[in-house]
Amino acid sequence: MKTTFFIEDNGCGISEADLPHIKEKFYKGKSSNSQNGLGLSIADEIIRLMKGELEIHSELHKGTKVTITLPKEEMNSQ
Repeated sequence: MKTTFFIEDNGCGISEADLPHIKEKFYKGKSSNSQNGLGLSIADEIIRLMKGELEIHSELHKGTKVTITLPKEEMNSQ
């Protein structure tokens, strides 16, 4: 079983040139206002440690959709 979270906006989007790099440490896109380029890198690492997946799909001038999928642990009843 898995739990999936969707986050979507209709903002400025992310360019095709930047998209493959946005989870890299310290990467800031050309039009980015980010502080240090660590946020998505840290989020991706935490999600991978939880055996999950972070997917980002974006279209410039149309918006971005982020999908986070995490395994759902079954609880043992005692």
